Amino acid sequence: MRNGVPNLWRTAERLSALSAYWGKEKVVPRALAAAMGEDRSGVARIVALFAIFLVSSVARIVALDPTIQISQYGHSSWRVQDGAFRGAPNTIAQTKDGYLWIGTDAGLVRFDGVRFVSWSPPSGQRLLDPRVVSLLAARDGSLWIGTGYSISQWRSGELINHQQLGGRIEAIVEDSDGAVWFVRTQITDGMGPVCRIKNEQLQCYGKLREFRFRLLCN
Repeated sequence: MRNGVPNLWRTAERLSALSAYWGKEKVVPRALAAAMGEDRSGVARIVALFAIFLVSSVARIVALDPTIQISQYGHSSWRVQDGAFRGAPNTIAQTKDGYLWIGTDAGLVRFDGVRFVSWSPPSGQRLLDPRVVSLLAARDGSLWIGTGYSISQWRSGELINHQQLGGRIEAIVEDSDGAVWFVRTQITDGMGPVCRIKNEQLQCYGKLREFRFRLLCN
């Protein structure tokens, strides 16, 4: 249990696990119905709907070639114990410029294909919290950074902090209209758990009847 909402994480994990089968059989609606039977709280319903939105917004998963053994693929690994990261990795995203960004408990790390570099914004700018929990590489080339306290955007060499928001940013997604949606817990500002930002305008939703979005099916 986190933030007083029972079964919230079990619901999200179940929907994520079933997302690989989206389009093959209609199992996600059944999982959602089961989750609602376990927990009928308004917040849990909102987060479950947000999970469905995430599942339906992603492209279908393409399987590996079954004729090739996993040992035939070249791979490298970087581990915390080897010194690659100062903190445990939580999330990863790739921006249009090709960089991989890894969010860790000790800050943001950038990977260029050869080495990892701890990222720091220009002088006078900083993240509101060093714990990076979620990331989104947006279509405009910017990087949205969800931290343990709020959300920020790294765009064209400028860090934009949304200081009016308080809470741990658990997941971020961009819809077809370019709006950025995110879900949060441990809220301190009195606004709802699901929020939307577009053209610098923020709106949060706290009740199921206030929550409106169009499911995007690929």
